[in-house]
Amino acid sequence: MAAMGVSTLSVALAACAPAAAPAAAPAAGGDTAAAAPSGEKKSVHAHMVEKQDVSGWIQMGLDQDIDGFKASNPDIEVVLETIPGWTAEYVPKILSLAAAGTLGDLVWFPPRHKSHIAWGSSYNVVTDLNPLAAASGYDMKANFFQGAIDVNSSEGKQYWMSFISEPAVPVIAYNKTKVEELGMGIPSDDWTFAELADWAQKGTNADTFGYYCADRGYLAFSGAPYLRQWGVEQVDAEGKKSTVLDSDALEKAL
Repeated sequence: MAAMGVSTLSVALAACAPAAAPAAAPAAGGDTAAAAPSGEKKSVHAHMVEKQDVSGWIQMGLDQDIDGFKASNPDIEVVLETIPGWTAEYVPKILSLAAAGTLGDLVWFPPRHKSHIAWGSSYNVVTDLNPLAAASGYDMKANFFQGAIDVNSSEGKQYWMSFISEPAVPVIAYNKTKVEELGMGIPSDDWTFAELADWAQKGTNADTFGYYCADRGYLAFSGAPYLRQWGVEQVDAEGKKSTVLDSDALEKAL
């Protein structure tokens, strides 16, 4: 979910080898929870993209003894195996590792549009976490919001566990002063999208454009101010026609 900024982990199903899971989920076909013999170090290998805002802060956490995890589990070592690039490079690499039977124990994936579910339901890359949680007495509902459980599961199988998300995106913003002037009333949390659209259309008149759809990373934040510094106007004065390509300003900006 680019617009939801959610990252998940799951236990990976490493072909014929024991594996673990989605950002993170356990691997199919292996018991990754087996205790290591006394004195023997057990490594848990987790695959992630090599980005500071994804794997960087995870590694910072692993370098610390958060909540005394290292002290309580001296025989367990979590090893990050990062892949440079973004999902265009990461996904093919993970699928090739899975096909070769060399996938590690945990895999990360940003669950955009629920495409991550296919890694469990269709591609057998990750496994259902519910049996593992039940066996260890771990209560999913006590540790995750229902929305996080719903987006990471399908047909009763929990394929992923979200470890970070941005519930504020997407955002619908409106001018409260203008809304009060128009006597439109304030939107309610229980409105359907159709009701919201009807409400927005009531605010569309000769001098008020009632609805603006902005991508969070381009128009809504840095993109629009930067382009306008170079003389790029995105729409005409009426807000009904794109004018981005009407001059060579865009080329200069780029």
